[in-house]
Parts: sequence; structure tokens; C-alpha cells
Amino acid sequence: MSTPPLTIIWTGPAEQAVSKMTPAQCDNQDPHKWHEDKVRNFQQTTATLNPATKARIRAPAHTGGTDPNEAEHITVSYKKGNKDIDSPSKGAWHVYTGR
Repeated sequence: MSTPPLTIIWTGPAEQAVSKMTPAQCDNQDPHKWHEDKVRNFQQTTATLNPATKARIRAPAHTGGTDPNEAEHITVSYKKGNKDIDSPSKGAWHVYTGR
């Protein structure tokens, strides 16, 4: 079964932060594309998210957060239509970058 097309939206603060990033910080790729590719790949490989139609990038790649030792991740909210698809922790999803 194929996944529906995913529309990716950036919050204002996330857009501002990613606009300051350089390709060198994103494996020599355009920072927007690099983040969006990670978000799409995660959606396509996570069964719970297969029906998602929207992803809102809330924070570009960063370490820490609530857990100061957390690995680098992108903070994302996924939706099916207008309904949130909660992560196992009942909030936003952390898309780990593998770096």
C-alpha cells in the first residue's frame, strides 16, 4: 500500500532557524531539502505515520531539548487531514538524523 503525498510546512521559528543553516551543516545539501527528505523518509518507514498527509517542522535539526543528552533530531508534528498523529510519547515526533 502506498503512502499519500506528504505536504511539509515549516513553523515561523523553524523557518528562521533553517534559513541560517549552510549546506555544510546538512551533508552539503540544501538545508530545506535535507530536512524535508529526512521527514518524508521517516514518514514512509514508520507504519503509524503511513496515513499522514501533513508534516509541520517545528524545529530543525538540534541536539538536546527536554533531555539534554538526546541525539540530533528534527521536531515534527504529523497529521492525517487536521487530526494529529501523536508520537508514542503523546506529542511531537523526533526524527533522528543519524549524526
